[in-house]
Amino acid sequence: MSWTRRPEIALFITGLTGTLVLLEYYIKDSILTPITTELQNWGAILASIALIIGSINLLMRYVRTVRDRVPNQWYQSILAIFLLVSMVIAGLVGGTKSDVFTWFYKTWYVPASATGMCMISLFLVYACYRSFKARSLSTLFLLISAIIISLSYVPIGSAISSLIPALGNWIITVPNTGTMRGIALGAGIGAVVIGFRQILGYERRHIGIEKTEKS
Repeated sequence: MSWTRRPEIALFITGLTGTLVLLEYYIKDSILTPITTELQNWGAILASIALIIGSINLLMRYVRTVRDRVPNQWYQSILAIFLLVSMVIAGLVGGTKSDVFTWFYKTWYVPASATGMCMISLFLVYACYRSFKARSLSTLFLLISAIIISLSYVPIGSAISSLIPALGNWIITVPNTGTMRGIALGAGIGAVVIGFRQILGYERRHIGIEKTEKS
């Protein structure tokens, strides 16, 4: 294996970059500021390159679908190729503020996104219907809370009782907010732990190595 492809090189770069950015957060107006600014600029450049590579891979997948005449997919892939190429050309030639790019965005992207969200909502409703079964005491509380919140957002809820909207608002602002803050705190601690593991070289999955060394 070439020394440029050894995992230790990637681990060293990850650890050094993470350490510099972390130190600059606590040591302001130091020699680290221009270094971390340059690293962040390179991060933005690499993210843009990754986006370009992802778009090319997506385009090639559509091209293969059209070439192989995949049933019920190839004609949709032709439309996707046309829209992808057209929006890229419109953005590069006239900019994202041009009339052509705006027309593609408002005429195609916005309705397609709204349609996708509506379909996701239907699946979520079906998943909720299957999940909201009082199999235990916790699921019973979840089911009752969901019913109260749903009724608080429709006119029939206030028609049944004026307490339903108030109770639904209390569930959202007190128990739900407390739970979400706990989840956010746990996710933040997990992100910090993963970040330190990457800096120290214990976490290697980001460089394509599934197994990690025991800490």
